[in-house]
Amino acid sequence: MSEARKSERLANLKKPNSGHPEYENQSIRNPAVNEQSITHNTDSNKENGANTASTSGPAHKKIKVNDEHLKEKVAETDFEAQKKSELSRDETKDRKTQESKEAAKDEPSEEIQKTAPKIDSLEIPDDLELQLENEKTVNVKKDVINDGKLKLIFAYPKACTSGCTKQAQGFKKIYNELEKTYEGRVEIYGLSADKPAENLKFKQELDLPFHLLSDPERKLIHLLKASNKDNTKTVRSHFVWDNNGKLIHENIQVSPDDSIEKGENQLTNFLRT
Repeated sequence: MSEARKSERLANLKKPNSGHPEYENQSIRNPAVNEQSITHNTDSNKENGANTASTSGPAHKKIKVNDEHLKEKVAETDFEAQKKSELSRDETKDRKTQESKEAAKDEPSEEIQKTAPKIDSLEIPDDLELQLENEKTVNVKKDVINDGKLKLIFAYPKACTSGCTKQAQGFKKIYNELEKTYEGRVEIYGLSADKPAENLKFKQELDLPFHLLSDPERKLIHLLKASNKDNTKTVRSHFVWDNNGKLIHENIQVSPDDSIEKGENQLTNFLRT
């Protein structure tokens, strides 16, 4: 073999994995090398596994702790919401009970007169006079009933009480709405046994757009039979007269809501005919 060939072969021997068949699959032919590589990889995997375990373990525990904390918070929130709901229901119940008690003060406890005035037979005396809340004296028949307008008079037990306030506010709304469509064709009056000063306060507090009739001697109240048996207390009622002064509707012993609803229907139905 020539010297050049020997030098080339020697150089190739110094280059590992040179691609020469003799040196391919060296790792297979050299078990020591392969075993060392496997051992190294196994140790690395164990180390990585240990690192993963040391990292994921506490994190997983922390997530569980956070979940339990969240559940406790949700439970506390649900409990607080339930307590608030119960308190709200109790407060609503107490308020309704108080309103019922206050409303009961408005109504007479004695037996109510059951016989309403007959529409065809009711006659307002020519000389019956009452005072308005401003202390102006009016003739009921001439100045109120026979003024040429559709008329509603609602009787209420006591000014500035809850039920009477609700009734008056309802008729205030009705009056304002009807004025938009039927301007000047409808008149509403309140009627009670309160003194003019008490009715004035009532009107001012609610900003009522109509007058309140004061009937301390219960003359008109008794005539309309909007009172208890011995005429000592007023029964919540309302009455409607047409524009010719004829009584066309009477509603005695009604709740504030019924008085408002029926009164509105009776007025609007007449105006539409």
